Amino acid sequence: MIELRHAVPPPTRGQAGFTLLELMLAMGILTFGITAVLGVLSVGVDSRRTAEMRGRAVVLAERIVQEVERATLAEHPLPDEFVDEDLAIPTLVVEEVDGFPGMRYSVEFVTDPTRPDLVLLKIRVAWLEQGADQGVELRRIVPRQVPFSLRVAARRNEER
Repeated sequence: MIELRHAVPPPTRGQAGFTLLELMLAMGILTFGITAVLGVLSVGVDSRRTAEMRGRAVVLAERIVQEVERATLAEHPLPDEFVDEDLAIPTLVVEEVDGFPGMRYSVEFVTDPTRPDLVLLKIRVAWLEQGADQGVELRRIVPRQVPFSLRVAARRNEER
């Protein structure tokens, strides 16, 4: 009978395994690949966070528009007779917003003497992201009038 041990020749010196150079090269390639994957993951996380904050900024801007229409424009109604200075509404700056941690905003009111019944709101919502100031600016044209709910309440009080 033939023994199987002797059928396979013993390894020679050149066939013994991987050299140290081959192992170092393989480790370098593996390290480069892992670093690239981690870099891509961090960019993806940052993009998601930026998109989330921009979405929250738009929601906050809509809330700001509603508040401006309800309160600020009601406090600064359009006078019957006016000069350009009468149209001015001071800029509103808020550093801390309930329900929106880390966000702040400012609202600039731009009036046009040719259309005093309209006000352009320039809303700037800002936040810190990785130590850098990020933000969006949104614009909205709103009518300069007393809100409908306040007009109805005033009318009901007149009827009494």
